[in-house]
Amino acid sequence: MVAAGMTPAQVLTAGTSGAARQCLRPDLGTVAPGKRADLLVLKGDPTADISNIRDLSIVILNGALAVDKRQEQVLQ
Repeated sequence: MVAAGMTPAQVLTAGTSGAARQCLRPDLGTVAPGKRADLLVLKGDPTADISNIRDLSIVILNGALAVDKRQEQVLQ
């Protein structure tokens, strides 16, 4: 999408809150009380360089730590 001319911020919006709206999923797409607690914590700023989206630090699924690359381990 960046290669097609969108800014990194526009791509992130399209892939999160925009996609949730299109899928009619009000529980997804933003970080707020009452929403699903699925988060990616990145090591770099993806709005500065979209390739930073691939440099994961932590993954939280359903409010629980699923991946913690700070210690290079995957939790079960």
